[in-house]
Amino acid sequence: MFQRGFTTETIEIDSANQLDSFSGYLHDEFFLLDEILYSEGEGTVTIPYRRMFHDIPRRVVRNWFLFKTYETDVIHSVLTISNVLSYRFEDKAKIGSYSFVEIKNNDGVLLFDCSPELKLELAISKIEIESRDKEIKGKTRISSGLFGLFDTYTGKEINN
Repeated sequence: MFQRGFTTETIEIDSANQLDSFSGYLHDEFFLLDEILYSEGEGTVTIPYRRMFHDIPRRVVRNWFLFKTYETDVIHSVLTISNVLSYRFEDKAKIGSYSFVEIKNNDGVLLFDCSPELKLELAISKIEIESRDKEIKGKTRISSGLFGLFDTYTGKEINN
């Protein structure tokens, strides 16, 4: 439903029916907890995040028998949630860097399940979410193999 590569279009979510597919779009994309901005006066939460799992071609940098390491561009994006009445989080892992797993709407509360062990809760008056790609900046590496994903560099850019 959503374009996976870099786009200049803003993705707009305004109903609970769109959350499942949008949750799939955000799945495994990384953000830093200390970069989240909550403006109580404006009723917005802004989450800068980095997209690595997109359709921009990857370059194989290591090709071993059981796994490959790919290098890919990092798309810097911004997620803005409007109509926020309150915001709180529960950070059990306390590591700072997390990935989106799932977004649910539970009677006016948006629940973001993140990995590892981070929960974001936003009480909202209505669903209004925007995602916008800002720029392609930096590279990251993703290692995967016979049994799935082994490792990523958590969205941190690398310089060669």
